[in-house]
Amino acid sequence: MRYFLFLLLTLGILGPASAGPMEALAAYKRGDYETAFTEWVDLANHGMTKAQYYVGIMHIKGQGTEPNPISGARYIKMAAIDGYAPAQHIFGMLFHKGKGVDKDLIRAYLWLSLAVLHGREKAGVERDKVWWQMAPPQVAKARLKLADLVADNRTGLGDDRKAAQIVKALAETGHAEAQLKLAKLYFEGRGVTRDIIESYKWHTLSAFRGNIEAQATDAQLRSHMTQKQIDEASSRAANWAPCRQGNREC
Repeated sequence: MRYFLFLLLTLGILGPASAGPMEALAAYKRGDYETAFTEWVDLANHGMTKAQYYVGIMHIKGQGTEPNPISGARYIKMAAIDGYAPAQHIFGMLFHKGKGVDKDLIRAYLWLSLAVLHGREKAGVERDKVWWQMAPPQVAKARLKLADLVADNRTGLGDDRKAAQIVKALAETGHAEAQLKLAKLYFEGRGVTRDIIESYKWHTLSAFRGNIEAQATDAQLRSHMTQKQIDEASSRAANWAPCRQGNREC
């Protein structure tokens, strides 16, 4: 994308007003916000991620343009979806504060977590603030969704192992949906070593906690197992106890 934009700039396709990202940044640093905004808007509308981020920030702060948090959030979102950690950080904060978007603690937690996973460590401070304001069901929902995003290549992560770790941490607390999800991961060998005994253990625990899907598919999973494997998995499930360490990574 950057090389493509460079060609557009070189050939003059973006127009004479688009001097380029370096000139826009220089204008911004010297306080010439109108020039910076004009340069960055053109680049942002042609798909440059960092330009989208800066345009979003300037809309929110009213630098070089009238304050417009809604437009700012829209540009920040573009950069966040592209995997730009600073934009993910800001987008999460916007959801936390309800600025330019409806306040949503789950989305705030998700975007701030993605920023941390992309190397934006200071986003973790804001994420922890969000965590303390969330009810346990919200935290669980956010973590399951985060696991899906971490495993998705479109987020720039595509890390099945990390996703499985997130699911397992939640399953260990006794969360039935996470336990069923972990059972599926063990059955498929996705993010973990394939282990049908562990799969049935977690499947059994989920069913015991009332998960309807787990209850309905019990016989189907058992059909892939020997009686010895079923007995071992059942024994592990009977001896399992939920994590009670009292911390969020329990």
